[in-house]
Amino acid sequence: MNKRKAYDTDLTDEQWKLIEPLMWKSGNKIKCEKRELINAVLYLGDSGCKWRQLPHDFPPYTTVLNFYRKAVREGLWDKILKMLVQKTRKTNEKNDNPTYAMNSTKFFSAREIIRIFFLEFGVGYSTPVIIKYPLWKMTAENPNATYDCINYGEYFCH
Repeated sequence: MNKRKAYDTDLTDEQWKLIEPLMWKSGNKIKCEKRELINAVLYLGDSGCKWRQLPHDFPPYTTVLNFYRKAVREGLWDKILKMLVQKTRKTNEKNDNPTYAMNSTKFFSAREIIRIFFLEFGVGYSTPVIIKYPLWKMTAENPNATYDCINYGEYFCH
């Protein structure tokens, strides 16, 4: 692990133990530790800074961006979210898989001709990417979808 000062957004050892088994094992051209790459993505999501403004004690922003894109393409964030939902539900003595959840692909394919509006209200740009990502992903998957984020004193529309 890098010998830098930890940020508040860095993964704890316990969190990393949960996520590490979900990481891809082969074909890694990246010379950085994957934990540091996830820490960088979490920092970006929390701070709202631009990729190029990533602090220099993280891996280069181009490396982090390439990692992020690969993680999106290969479904890493979806795997992490699913694992966290299952762990949280198990901790709260509930069924691992919620029965009310709907696959976003099925949802959108049934509504291809309908405009869909995702409104994130009062969360703020300091919310980690892992929380915002499902909304961003669903917006990106559907050309008829719009994403809006409204917070006190700020507004973002994509």
